[in-house]
Amino acid sequence: MIAEEVLREPAEHLHRTVDLWRIELALAPPFLRIGGALLHPDPVERAAICCSRILRYHPFPRGNKQIAYLTMRVMLEWGGTPWPLSPQGDAELGDVIAALAMGMLSEEEFVAWMKGGGRE
Repeated sequence: MIAEEVLREPAEHLHRTVDLWRIELALAPPFLRIGGALLHPDPVERAAICCSRILRYHPFPRGNKQIAYLTMRVMLEWGGTPWPLSPQGDAELGDVIAALAMGMLSEEEFVAWMKGGGRE
């Protein structure tokens, strides 16, 4: 639904144009379970990892940064942690996501930044 909104294309069309394998690679890690328990139980960590993986695997023909960002926002809302976590809010997050997308920030650093409330 997020990709439909960002790309302004129906799911039926997206299904034919996106790399579904890369989407699965991006969405699976935040929800991995070991012995029934989530590997990443913290909802902020799961959202940050999902955002990072969408950026890393680039499954959509365009709009990956915006889709990653909105997916993270939705996951934070579902986890009971709405953004903004810091007074700087979206403006600072945009800069951090850009750094993550360019490889100037590691996934681990991004997760730590998010878990710190976007203040580290």
